[in-house]
Amino acid sequence: FAGSKHVQVTATSLFGIRQGHNENLREYLTRFNEATIQVSNPNQEMFVAAVQNGLKAGHFNESLAQKSASTMQEIMKREKCYIKGEESNAEKRSRDSREKPSSRRSPERYHRRNNQRSGRYEDEGSGRYH
Repeated sequence: FAGSKHVQVTATSLFGIRQGHNENLREYLTRFNEATIQVSNPNQEMFVAAVQNGLKAGHFNESLAQKSASTMQEIMKREKCYIKGEESNAEKRSRDSREKPSSRRSPERYHRRNNQRSGRYEDEGSGRYH
């Protein structure tokens, strides 16, 4: 049966695993780690090179380019901070897209308008009114 045929995964085949355009860091690294379990000839240097190769442009990729990792354990240790940041940014973008823009005036605009009504104008930067 073709479905029961076992496909051998090699360390070099990991270079074909790429982070998708809409795939977050957690999803990519989970998928990558699942593939490494199936590798018949584990090699940490190849794993590290393959995970870096598959990353899309972003903060974690920049971090690894500036200070490379030598083991997958080091990558997993460093990835946690970047995953938290990425997820926090996603939550804020989602929240901000749900909020409606405020039609209320900004405090600065309100302050200027009140000063104009009273005939008082603040000299720019001096804090003096005349």
